Amino acid sequence: MNLEELNSAEQTLLSRVESATGLIEEKHLQLQQNGVYAEYRKIYEAYVKLIVSETEGLEALKRSVFLLWYEQAEPSCFSGLFELPETVRQKVFDSLERRAEAGDLDLELKWMLPYYNMIAEWVFEQRKGLQNLQRFLADNRELWLQELNAENFVGRGQMGDYWTSISTSNAVSFNKNAI
Repeated sequence: MNLEELNSAEQTLLSRVESATGLIEEKHLQLQQNGVYAEYRKIYEAYVKLIVSETEGLEALKRSVFLLWYEQAEPSCFSGLFELPETVRQKVFDSLERRAEAGDLDLELKWMLPYYNMIAEWVFEQRKGLQNLQRFLADNRELWLQELNAENFVGRGQMGDYWTSISTSNAVSFNKNAI
């Protein structure tokens, strides 16, 4: 699957996540029984496979990192993410570490990572052997305070929906002349 197909698959799954009803536990059970979590694991794995692509790799990494982080930051009944495979997670962390070491994090990813770390630092802190990523996070704690253009997030899976939502809620300041 390519990024466009994965975005479409995510949007379909998110509709199913949003249609779950009841208490958190009831929603969780519905999503588990309806196969949403299993389907989202497949989407996540497809993003991770794309990380090595010359044309779609960086975007696939951004979406993979977001999903990995979001699974830890939000209840599964709201995210649709539950029990993402550890071996696949490690590929994402390895890719981040390589890019951090090579200085190959683009401006958007440099902006996202400190934000994710601020919200749920345990996602990155629990990993050993990520010296370059840890150094980047320590040196750039407030980089996320810079403005990004919210329009850049349209059509980018759940990651795009999240950042669009954040921008419209004024939790993070955005403007049209931003990065």
